[in-house]
Amino acid sequence: MDFTPAEFPTTGVSEKEFIDKMIALAKAGEDEMEHLKCVFYTWAVFYEADEETTSGIAEFLANAAEIAEKDTFIKSLTCIL
Repeated sequence: MDFTPAEFPTTGVSEKEFIDKMIALAKAGEDEMEHLKCVFYTWAVFYEADEETTSGIAEFLANAAEIAEKDTFIKSLTCIL
């Protein structure tokens, strides 16, 4: 079945929903890190985030999820961009 873009349903995902999902994935631990990287990358591209913003959000996620190895976590996320 072929679809045209006009036929795709829109979800209206907000930036807050992206961030909430990233927090949930970060809290879920290492098993969800690959999923978190995908969502983080999608968020960064979709919102055209610059390096300062992506680093700030990565640090925010580390703090929100109470990540012990914060620097490693931040590098792991930001290196995919």
